Amino acid sequence: MCAMRTKQTQEVRERDRNHVAALANGLRAIEAFATSRHRMTVAEVAKHSRLTRAATRRYLLTLVANGYADFDGKRFQLTSRVLRLGHAYISSVPLPQIAQPIVEELGHRTDESIALSVLEGSESVTIASSAPRRILGIFTRVGTHLPALSTATGRVLLAGKSDDAIRDILRSAHIQNLTPKTKTSPNQIWEEIRRIRRSGYALNDEEIEVGLRVIAVPVRETGGNVVASMCVSTYSGRYEVDQLTEKFLQQLLNASERLGQLL
Repeated sequence: MCAMRTKQTQEVRERDRNHVAALANGLRAIEAFATSRHRMTVAEVAKHSRLTRAATRRYLLTLVANGYADFDGKRFQLTSRVLRLGHAYISSVPLPQIAQPIVEELGHRTDESIALSVLEGSESVTIASSAPRRILGIFTRVGTHLPALSTATGRVLLAGKSDDAIRDILRSAHIQNLTPKTKTSPNQIWEEIRRIRRSGYALNDEEIEVGLRVIAVPVRETGGNVVASMCVSTYSGRYEVDQLTEKFLQQLLNASERLGQLL
C-alpha cells in the first residue's frame, strides 16, 4: 500500500513539473471570451476564467503585448491574431477529418450520396463520403479510384489545373468507353473542362455508370487553389440531369465554401 502511494505521489510531482500554470491560465483567459461578449473587463474575464483579478490582468496585458488582444483602457478584445492558434490545428489535421462532418451534414440534408475527392495522377480518389439513408442508395466508398477524365469530380479537379497539365493527362491516360454516353474524344473533354471553368460546376449524365447522374463543384483553399471536389450522386430515375443544378448546386456551393474556409 505504501509503495503504491509513493508511486502515485511521484506521478503527481512529475505532472506538476511538466505543467506550466501560466500558460494554462493564459489559455483560460482566452477561452473566457467564448462565453460572453466580445469586449470584456478584467472582472468579467476573471469571473468566467475563475482566476483572480490581479492574475487575469497580467494575462490580458501579456496578450495585448503579443498582439492577441486590444485594450481601450477599460475593456479587452481578442484580435484576429488568435485565429493563428486555430489555423495551426487545422493545418495539422488531414483534409478527410476536417471534411467528414460537412460531407455527412450535406448527405443528411439531401438524402443523396456525397463524396469528396482529390486528384491522384489521372484518377479521382474519394477521401470522404456519406451514404444516403435510403435502403437502395448510391454509396461511393472512401478509397474509390475513378478516371478523372470521365467523372464530374475529376473534371472539376482538372479544371483547376493548367492547360499543360491537362494536355499531359490527355496524352498519357487511356480514356475508357464505360457507357454509351462516355465522352472519349479529347476535344469533347476539353470543351467540358472549359464549360466547368466558366460555370463553376460539372454535370455528368451516365458517363461513368448507366443510371448514375452527378453534379460536382470545386473546393478551394483560402488562396484560391482547387484542392478537392465535392459531389452529389443520384439515380437517373430520381432526377433529370437539368434538375441537378436547381436541386443541389447551391447546397454544394455552400458546403464547399464552408470547407474551403477551414483550409
